[in-house]
Order: sequence, then C-alpha cells, then structure tokens
Amino acid sequence: MQPGDVTETFADVAELMRDTGFRPQTSTEDGLADFVAWYRDSYRI
Repeated sequence: MQPGDVTETFADVAELMRDTGFRPQTSTEDGLADFVAWYRDSYRI
C-alpha cells in the first residue's frame, strides 16, 4: 500500500453507462486472472 491508497472502493458506473453508453466488457473472472498474471510477472513470483 502506498500513501493515499484506499482499502475498499465501491464504484458505481450507472451514470457513466447512462450518459455515454459505456458497458464493461471484462468479466470479474477474466479481470482477476489478468491482474494475477500481471502481478506475478511484475514481481517475478
């Protein structure tokens, strides 16, 4: 953790989706898998 990092966040993108038509396309499972792969590569784990 770095100074200023938050331990929890609850993003609500409802207004963004309404105003721009944005729709998230990455599933939670895929996003987590991508993050884990990035983390392991970045920290050589």
